[in-house]
Amino acid sequence: QPVMESRYFIIRSQYTSTRSDKIFFNELSIKGKVVDIVPIIETPIRRHDILFTEFMVDPSPTVNLPEEEYVEIYNRSENSIALNKLTLQVHGELYPLPNDTLYAGEVLLLSSNVLLQRADFRNVRFGGFPSLSNSGFTIYLQRADGCVIDGFKYNPLDWDSFKCEGGWSLERETIQLSFSLSNWHFSESLDGGTP
Repeated sequence: QPVMESRYFIIRSQYTSTRSDKIFFNELSIKGKVVDIVPIIETPIRRHDILFTEFMVDPSPTVNLPEEEYVEIYNRSENSIALNKLTLQVHGELYPLPNDTLYAGEVLLLSSNVLLQRADFRNVRFGGFPSLSNSGFTIYLQRADGCVIDGFKYNPLDWDSFKCEGGWSLERETIQLSFSLSNWHFSESLDGGTP
């Protein structure tokens, strides 16, 4: 039912950790005359606007995280980016990203299931999430025109660590544009990763 007439409105919901999964709006209807529509100018997604920051290649045996592969991405640009304009290329196959938005400065976890609910990042369910081969793979994040935004080549022989046996994620050490393997390391977290 209408509360007041106004040019602007706010919907406020009280968030608590015990009610975090119970906040939703059903049948929200906004009526009125729309004026002063400002067109949204879409900024092209440039190379390295989004970076891969973490991979869980072999989650088994699990250390202290759910037994699921995941990819973590970070938007280092100043623009919000529509994920459905991007695809992952793994093993030469293309996997369109979900219909979601990656906001400027945001970290996003992509996985086949929602693994974790935390305040410092979002976990988006990616129904077509590709399998990351434990024996090695090359992965690219790319635009529809084939322009590569970021990429990574994984070969377990590049790391001499018991962590190659599973349960530990690979993490990008800095978000600087260094593509050397020295900018990647196995997680030192007692959980096995820091998604």
